[in-house]
Amino acid sequence: MANDKKATGFTGTGEQYIAAVYEKLPTQDKESVQRAVIAGLKLMFSPQTHKYMLDSLNKEGDIAEKLSNGMMQLITILLQKTKGNIPPNVMIPAAAIMLVNACEYVEKTGGEMDTAIFSEALKMLNGSISIKVKEAQQGQGEAGAPEAAQPTAQPAAQAGGLMSAPVAA
Repeated sequence: MANDKKATGFTGTGEQYIAAVYEKLPTQDKESVQRAVIAGLKLMFSPQTHKYMLDSLNKEGDIAEKLSNGMMQLITILLQKTKGNIPPNVMIPAAAIMLVNACEYVEKTGGEMDTAIFSEALKMLNGSISIKVKEAQQGQGEAGAPEAAQPTAQPAAQAGGLMSAPVAA
Protein backbone atom coordinates (compact mmCIF):
# COMPACT_ATOMS: atom_id res chain seq x y z
CA MET A 1 0.00 0.00 0.00
CA ALA A 2 2.92 2.35 0.46
CA ASN A 3 3.75 3.46 -3.05
CA ASP A 4 4.34 6.66 -4.95
CA LYS A 5 0.99 6.59 -6.73
CA LYS A 6 -2.04 8.07 -5.05
CA ALA A 7 -4.41 5.26 -4.14
CA THR A 8 -7.78 5.42 -5.86
CA GLY A 9 -11.08 3.61 -5.63
CA PHE A 10 -11.89 1.78 -2.45
CA THR A 11 -8.21 1.26 -1.65
CA GLY A 12 -7.70 5.00 -1.15
CA THR A 13 -10.76 5.20 1.08
CA GLY A 14 -9.67 2.07 2.95
CA GLU A 15 -6.25 3.53 3.67
CA GLN A 16 -7.88 6.67 5.03
CA TYR A 17 -10.23 4.58 7.16
CA ILE A 18 -7.34 2.55 8.64
CA ALA A 19 -5.43 5.77 9.43
CA ALA A 20 -8.54 7.16 11.14
CA VAL A 21 -8.98 3.99 13.20
CA TYR A 22 -5.40 4.13 14.47
CA GLU A 23 -5.75 7.86 15.15
CA LYS A 24 -8.82 7.27 17.34
CA LEU A 25 -7.28 4.38 19.27
CA PRO A 26 -5.94 4.99 22.75
CA THR A 27 -2.14 4.78 22.69
CA GLN A 28 -2.13 1.72 24.95
CA ASP A 29 -4.28 -0.26 22.44
CA LYS A 30 -2.43 0.53 19.20
CA GLU A 31 0.20 -2.18 19.49
CA SER A 32 -2.34 -4.83 20.51
CA VAL A 33 -4.60 -3.94 17.60
CA GLN A 34 -1.66 -4.07 15.22
CA ARG A 35 -0.66 -7.53 16.53
CA ALA A 36 -4.24 -8.79 16.14
CA VAL A 37 -4.41 -7.42 12.58
CA ILE A 38 -1.10 -9.03 11.64
CA ALA A 39 -2.22 -12.38 13.09
CA GLY A 40 -5.54 -12.11 11.29
CA LEU A 41 -3.99 -11.22 7.94
CA LYS A 42 -1.46 -14.05 8.25
CA LEU A 43 -4.36 -16.40 8.83
CA MET A 44 -6.47 -14.86 6.04
CA PHE A 45 -3.73 -15.15 3.44
CA SER A 46 -1.98 -18.32 4.61
CA PRO A 47 -1.85 -21.12 2.03
CA GLN A 48 -3.91 -23.34 4.35
CA THR A 49 -6.84 -20.93 4.71
CA HIS A 50 -6.71 -18.58 1.73
CA LYS A 51 -8.49 -21.11 -0.50
CA TYR A 52 -11.46 -21.05 1.90
CA MET A 53 -11.65 -17.28 1.63
CA LEU A 54 -11.61 -17.50 -2.16
CA ASP A 55 -14.30 -20.20 -2.17
CA SER A 56 -16.46 -18.09 0.10
CA LEU A 57 -16.04 -14.96 -2.03
CA ASN A 58 -16.80 -16.87 -5.25
CA LYS A 59 -20.12 -18.24 -4.03
CA GLU A 60 -23.37 -16.65 -5.13
CA GLY A 61 -24.77 -13.99 -2.86
CA ASP A 62 -24.36 -10.52 -1.46
CA ILE A 63 -20.69 -9.52 -1.30
CA ALA A 64 -21.14 -7.47 1.88
CA GLU A 65 -22.68 -10.46 3.62
CA LYS A 66 -19.93 -12.78 2.39
CA LEU A 67 -17.25 -10.36 3.64
CA SER A 68 -18.93 -9.95 7.04
CA ASN A 69 -19.40 -13.70 7.48
CA GLY A 70 -15.80 -14.36 6.45
CA MET A 71 -14.51 -11.83 8.98
CA MET A 72 -16.59 -13.44 11.73
CA GLN A 73 -15.12 -16.84 10.85
CA LEU A 74 -11.65 -15.31 11.01
CA ILE A 75 -12.39 -13.63 14.34
CA THR A 76 -13.74 -16.90 15.73
CA ILE A 77 -10.53 -18.69 14.73
CA LEU A 78 -8.40 -15.92 16.26
CA LEU A 79 -10.38 -16.09 19.49
CA GLN A 80 -9.96 -19.87 19.58
CA LYS A 81 -6.21 -19.60 18.98
CA THR A 82 -5.85 -17.00 21.74
CA LYS A 83 -8.27 -18.77 24.07
CA GLY A 84 -10.53 -15.71 23.99
CA ASN A 85 -7.81 -13.30 25.10
CA ILE A 86 -8.57 -10.56 22.59
CA PRO A 87 -10.64 -7.92 24.40
CA PRO A 88 -13.40 -6.07 22.50
CA ASN A 89 -11.43 -2.80 22.55
CA VAL A 90 -8.79 -4.61 20.46
CA MET A 91 -10.94 -7.08 18.53
CA ILE A 92 -13.37 -4.51 17.13
CA PRO A 93 -10.88 -2.12 15.50
CA ALA A 94 -8.72 -5.06 14.38
CA ALA A 95 -11.76 -6.67 12.72
CA ALA A 96 -12.58 -3.40 10.95
CA ILE A 97 -9.01 -3.08 9.66
CA MET A 98 -8.98 -6.70 8.50
CA LEU A 99 -12.28 -6.06 6.71
CA VAL A 100 -10.67 -3.12 4.88
CA ASN A 101 -7.87 -5.45 3.78
CA ALA A 102 -10.38 -8.04 2.55
CA CYS A 103 -12.27 -5.34 0.62
CA GLU A 104 -9.03 -4.10 -0.93
CA TYR A 105 -8.25 -7.68 -1.96
CA VAL A 106 -11.66 -7.96 -3.64
CA GLU A 107 -11.08 -4.69 -5.50
CA LYS A 108 -7.53 -5.56 -6.57
CA THR A 109 -8.65 -8.94 -7.92
CA GLY A 110 -11.36 -7.35 -10.06
CA GLY A 111 -14.36 -7.75 -7.80
CA GLU A 112 -17.00 -5.14 -7.19
CA MET A 113 -16.03 -2.92 -4.26
CA ASP A 114 -16.99 0.53 -3.06
CA THR A 115 -17.65 2.35 0.19
CA ALA A 116 -21.33 1.34 0.19
CA ILE A 117 -20.40 -2.37 0.14
CA PHE A 118 -17.77 -1.80 2.82
CA SER A 119 -20.23 0.17 4.97
CA GLU A 120 -22.83 -2.58 4.73
CA ALA A 121 -20.28 -5.30 5.53
CA LEU A 122 -19.00 -3.24 8.47
CA LYS A 123 -22.53 -2.77 9.81
CA MET A 124 -23.19 -6.54 9.60
CA LEU A 125 -19.83 -7.29 11.18
CA ASN A 126 -20.54 -4.92 14.07
CA GLY A 127 -23.85 -6.68 14.71
CA SER A 128 -22.18 -10.09 14.65
CA ILE A 129 -19.39 -8.97 16.98
CA SER A 130 -21.96 -7.50 19.38
CA ILE A 131 -23.72 -10.86 19.54
CA LYS A 132 -20.43 -12.74 20.00
CA VAL A 133 -19.34 -10.42 22.82
CA LYS A 134 -22.70 -10.80 24.57
CA GLU A 135 -22.42 -14.59 24.30
CA ALA A 136 -18.89 -14.42 25.69
CA GLN A 137 -20.07 -12.21 28.55
CA GLN A 138 -22.78 -14.70 29.45
CA GLY A 139 -20.40 -17.65 29.22
CA GLN A 140 -17.64 -15.90 31.18
CA GLY A 141 -20.00 -14.76 33.87
CA GLU A 142 -21.17 -18.30 34.44
CA ALA A 143 -17.68 -19.73 34.21
CA GLY A 144 -16.28 -17.21 36.68
CA ALA A 145 -13.82 -15.63 34.29
CA PRO A 146 -11.61 -12.87 35.65
CA GLU A 147 -13.40 -9.55 35.77
CA ALA A 148 -10.81 -7.90 33.53
CA ALA A 149 -11.78 -10.32 30.77
CA GLN A 150 -15.47 -9.41 30.98
CA PRO A 151 -16.41 -6.45 28.82
CA THR A 152 -18.91 -4.11 30.44
CA ALA A 153 -19.85 -1.67 27.67
CA GLN A 154 -21.39 -2.22 24.28
CA PRO A 155 -18.73 -3.30 21.75
CA ALA A 156 -19.02 -0.28 19.43
CA ALA A 157 -18.85 2.06 22.42
CA GLN A 158 -15.73 0.30 23.68
CA ALA A 159 -14.06 0.84 20.35
CA GLY A 160 -14.73 4.55 20.51
CA GLY A 161 -17.10 4.43 17.56
CA LEU A 162 -14.49 2.82 15.32
CA MET A 163 -17.05 0.61 13.64
CA SER A 164 -18.58 3.46 11.70
CA ALA A 165 -17.80 3.37 8.02
CA PRO A 166 -16.46 6.24 5.96
CA VAL A 167 -18.97 8.29 4.05
CA ALA A 168 -18.76 7.91 0.31
CA ALA A 169 -17.06 10.90 -1.29
